[in-house]
Amino acid sequence: MPTRYDKEFKQNIINLYKQGESAA
Repeated sequence: MPTRYDKEFKQNIINLYKQGESAA
């Protein structure tokens, strides 16, 4: 269960990072 949450959390971080680069 924690593993699945951690995986989704990391994916959200990656998406936010990509959005940040696109906006920059």
